[in-house]
Amino acid sequence: MSTLKLLLVGLGSRVTIIFIGMANTIVLARWLGPAGVGEYFLLLRLVAVATVLAGLGLRHSANVFSGHHEEWAGTIHKIMLRFTLLSWVGASVVGAGVVWTAREMSLLDSPRIWVWLAFVILPLSMYANIWNGMMIGRGWIWQLNLVQLVISALSLLLTFIFIVGLSGGPLEAMLIYLLASVIQSVIMLILAFRVGSGRKMEEPPAELSRQMLSFGLRGYPGTIADLLWLHIPVFLLNAFHGAAAVGIFSIAQQLVEKLSLPIQAMQDAIFKKLSVLPRHEAVAAMNRYVRLTLAGMAALTVAGMILIPLVVTLLFGTNYLRAAQLCRLLLPGTVITSACILLSIYFLGQLRRPGLLSIFAWLQALLNLTLSLVLIPRMAETGAALALVTAQIISGSCLLIFYLRSTRTSIRQLVYITGEDVAIVRRQIGPVLGLKGTEDE
Repeated sequence: MSTLKLLLVGLGSRVTIIFIGMANTIVLARWLGPAGVGEYFLLLRLVAVATVLAGLGLRHSANVFSGHHEEWAGTIHKIMLRFTLLSWVGASVVGAGVVWTAREMSLLDSPRIWVWLAFVILPLSMYANIWNGMMIGRGWIWQLNLVQLVISALSLLLTFIFIVGLSGGPLEAMLIYLLASVIQSVIMLILAFRVGSGRKMEEPPAELSRQMLSFGLRGYPGTIADLLWLHIPVFLLNAFHGAAAVGIFSIAQQLVEKLSLPIQAMQDAIFKKLSVLPRHEAVAAMNRYVRLTLAGMAALTVAGMILIPLVVTLLFGTNYLRAAQLCRLLLPGTVITSACILLSIYFLGQLRRPGLLSIFAWLQALLNLTLSLVLIPRMAETGAALALVTAQIISGSCLLIFYLRSTRTSIRQLVYITGEDVAIVRRQIGPVLGLKGTEDE
């Protein structure tokens, strides 16, 4: 399958998933209100934080090792399952200790229900994270998106039944998320074992577990940094301004993140290809993908800044109109962040240097944390948005500069779309539209 067809498969299914997911968010936002949806998003944030902290960077290992060693698929999956269970037990013990200590020190009057739900959901989230990495590494985009499509549709159905029909609140929304996570993990397990059964697999080296753990730990600091820059503003908002502020900011962040949908689909589609290409060919291909991405995302960002107030009003109502202002602040950061998402493939899959990405991730995290501590207490959601986008632009620019120097690429090669780019796109679009062309780009 050509890169464009793989991209379109991923993009088409992702568009459907995002549409269903946004419908679910809209229903929750309208029925729960800013404070209620803020509590719900806090649960999601807490699960995301715990998933990264307990994951030890093993998603990167699952991604890279599955792509380079398909013959070890069954063994890799078993190793990931074992690591998931062990990490969950350790994280639960540590987390329970933190909650108990906070309560004894009167830092927490009583543990909120979503804290304990997070511990229950954690192993399911960890497994889903690793499973997704394995699917992307092997190029099985359709299977990955099919599972997400089924779970998204199920979540929306349950939301209509229990939130709209039965007038449920934030707790019911959290329990729906738990149930959907259980069903998703069962489906993933069935698919993983069925794919591995009946295939002749090469015997992996005895030290494979150690190699995968070592690779994951090298990128672990970077995943923690990504965690900090993405989620710390939300927890600071909750501490200084309450759940309603979290709800407004989370809606804005959700909308802006949806604009990176084509980039995420492209990342999934090209990861395996760029990981195995010879170095000089990988650089040339990477440059092409980046310059096309920058042009497309710049146009999409401009359109988004113009239309976002109308979109927010129509979808969420006037109670969330402030989210539109936050979107306009956040949108410029998506352009450079999109390019960095693609560049991470080169550093991770081609150079196999996750530690290098960690350095730039920590730069962004520390910038965002510092700015958040200064701006959020005084400017609430606006301060969170300004801190986030400023950190994105500065750290993203540094990563681009490093890539240019390390690959001896000129800035022109990253921004100027050539006639060859247009010709390649046309050759790939031809077969998709039923016209004569080639599909091997």
